Amino acid sequence: MKHRHFAAEVIMMSLIALLFGSCRKTPPATLSFSSFDGGGPRFTVSIDDESIVSAKEKRRYKDANHDKIRGAGYDVIFTFTGLKTGTTRMKISADSAAADNRDRYYIVTVDEALKVAVEQVGAPVETVSFINEVEETDVWILPDTEENRKLPYSSPTIDDLALNGTSDVSLEADGDYVIHMFSSDGMYYGVEGVALRAGDTVRFVRQGFGCALEVTDGEGDPVSSYEVFGAMWAGDGGDDLP
Repeated sequence: MKHRHFAAEVIMMSLIALLFGSCRKTPPATLSFSSFDGGGPRFTVSIDDESIVSAKEKRRYKDANHDKIRGAGYDVIFTFTGLKTGTTRMKISADSAAADNRDRYYIVTVDEALKVAVEQVGAPVETVSFINEVEETDVWILPDTEENRKLPYSSPTIDDLALNGTSDVSLEADGDYVIHMFSSDGMYYGVEGVALRAGDTVRFVRQGFGCALEVTDGEGDPVSSYEVFGAMWAGDGGDDLP
């Protein structure tokens, strides 16, 4: 009987160990940055999709008597909590009056167990693709301001884009843009208020008796369509503007 009781106790202890072992939480994902009082960098987190992951900030001083030390050093620790399965981009900005400002970029992935993985990546390339399906043309893609809505005197953003040609264009930032085009056949095309984001594709197409710009996102899904104004131009593109 003693052997049976001993065996039962061993089985019970094994089950308890297994249960508690399975309940142990995975250590949270963290990022740590150094700073100091009186001018050290301040760190801010920007998460593209805050429904996937959250961030909590904590400051940990390196000296217990930091309140008596001028310029006391400390670590800024960000702890990330998974909220649902998915992947999103994240930027951590360091702003300081005493040092260079710097942005760091990350890809954050949350798995089915809500475990968070953080991978540092390079700065995103803020570009859009422009596809020309109408005729050879010079293209200006400019932030939508009152000044930029006037006919452009500057060099084209894209020079002599061939029919069915494609070109990648850098954006200053996500936002509204005005687009001017002068074709090799003396046509002017223009449209304002075109909302563009990095990764979009802009397709210049014929539509009925006119033309349009069709914008799709980085996944190829339609975003918007814009009717393009067109008129004959006496010159040969922007270089001949009076």
